[in-house]
Amino acid sequence: MKRIKLTTAEIAERISAVKVEYRQKEVFLADNHLRVVLHSFFMGGKKNPTQKAEIEAILSAVIPGSSEISNRTMNEINQLIDAQKRDVEQKLALIAANPLNLLLKEREAHEAKIADIDARLRSLCKEIGVDLGAEASGTELPKHDRSALSASDLSEKLVAELKNAPRGMSQIDLSKATGCSYAAVIKWVKENPDKVKTTGEKRGKKVFLAE
Repeated sequence: MKRIKLTTAEIAERISAVKVEYRQKEVFLADNHLRVVLHSFFMGGKKNPTQKAEIEAILSAVIPGSSEISNRTMNEINQLIDAQKRDVEQKLALIAANPLNLLLKEREAHEAKIADIDARLRSLCKEIGVDLGAEASGTELPKHDRSALSASDLSEKLVAELKNAPRGMSQIDLSKATGCSYAAVIKWVKENPDKVKTTGEKRGKKVFLAE
């Protein structure tokens, strides 16, 4: 069986990043906005391409592989949303569960023992002329695998992009321009009325920096 090369701290960092992502999805999936747009798109007569683009952007942010809605009914999409909500809730429950935390604590304790043994072994081997190499510093995580943006980093990134758009941007365009998830953008806009203002209704809403 292959050993896990990551340190316990690095494993915990990845779990924390996933937890943040699932929390964002949980909040977004519970938001009634998507249901309202869906109902308007499917029940409003002629299909609106702007609404279609918004729905697909939302779905791609929270439900992998489900962005294309051309061949789906409103009922099928609602079922997808409900299934994703259940999946996210189950994963968050597993993250919060005792077994995972206990395993991390147990592994951390063993790492401390191994580090102490390695230090003594390295010292003794040095005395007899055996070089065991430099002390390991742990496996470095690739940048794209690091934890999700902190709230301050996300805010800084979105504000910087909006500074370049004095006429404002749609939330979809802001998501595409910054690489931040659509769900994170909408959540940030809602939680930062002191930093941004919005104009227009749901489909045509634009975001501006507050003066």
